Amino acid sequence: MRCTLFLANYSIVMKSRSAALNCYKTLINYEEQKKEAKTLRGYTSYASILNMSFSSWKDRVRRILYRNNDAKQKTNDTLQTTARPAILQSKTRSELTMGNAIYKDGTIMLFPTNANGSQFILEKQNPNNLKSFTTDSHYRFVKKKEDNIEFWNVFSGDITYRSSGEHAKSCRLNMFASTTIQIYDWKGARDKGYIGSEKDLKNHEVTVIMRVHTKVGHKAECCIKMRGGGHHGDRPEQAACIQLDVSTQDSGNSARWAKELVHPSYEYQELQPLVEFFFEEGKWFGMKTTSWNNNDDNNNTLNTTTTNRCYIDPDPFNTNGTLKNDYRLYSEHIDRGNGKKYREIVNWAGGVPTTVRVDGFESVDFYACNAREIIPPRD
Repeated sequence: MRCTLFLANYSIVMKSRSAALNCYKTLINYEEQKKEAKTLRGYTSYASILNMSFSSWKDRVRRILYRNNDAKQKTNDTLQTTARPAILQSKTRSELTMGNAIYKDGTIMLFPTNANGSQFILEKQNPNNLKSFTTDSHYRFVKKKEDNIEFWNVFSGDITYRSSGEHAKSCRLNMFASTTIQIYDWKGARDKGYIGSEKDLKNHEVTVIMRVHTKVGHKAECCIKMRGGGHHGDRPEQAACIQLDVSTQDSGNSARWAKELVHPSYEYQELQPLVEFFFEEGKWFGMKTTSWNNNDDNNNTLNTTTTNRCYIDPDPFNTNGTLKNDYRLYSEHIDRGNGKKYREIVNWAGGVPTTVRVDGFESVDFYACNAREIIPPRD
């Protein structure tokens, strides 16, 4: 009998009597059911099975015998993968940025530019000559070069934190994409839909490539503030912004989101980092944030939610000074207006200014700064 010969040969190869017995049971079970079923686990017919070569038999039967074990192992592997956080291991460009268009300053665009919207790009301009790019420290920007990289440096200003009374350093890089004049605070923006102009940034992408020097104090963080306005002690409700944060490893924080409708009253929320990242003194990194309204047209309501993301490129330069543009999604927050302090959804257009803020360092190097209106995803 053909099955008997097969089992004899297969038991020799497998070196196991129990395996041969299991194989025999499987085939006998199929013999009993062949009149009622035309297939078994993908086999086309009983005759075609018997006509298979021995190696094909061996592979097919092994799948039957060990399918359950493979499924269990796959489940265990999946649990192990999802239980531990992802880390930045790949040295190659990620699928996120592969094939995307490059902006005029060499930074990759995660989302396409809205040609009808506003944008700011520093590119080769001298920031000392621009009204649309400022720093709160009032120091001059100094141009520098190391190897193949040309960049700008600026000193941080003095700051005293109201919450703790600690004296420290803080640097703000302010980009004005639409206008330098703010008209509304957060209450007016909620009603009118913008902070300074109908051309303010709403669905937008912000990029900075930077490096920090000489830590000062305990707070060491970097954030990008979006959709808001100026931060003034005498006009506190003009802040009207949201922000996404990254930090140093010893700061006690990792990924955070914050809302600051009234300056300086923050509501923070800790986020789960999707990749492991901490910025370090003396090391370049790229940071992008995006924010868009979750609707299919421009008819926003007070309840229109927003999607807000932070992306990181932990090692942005090639040896020749060009950009790798290897960004990874670091954190995400959906603003549904369910905070404890602030129940309002920040879905208005703003960015008067859009601000990159760095706390806890004497000075900051920056290679690229841009902010632009995008065409957001609709999936």
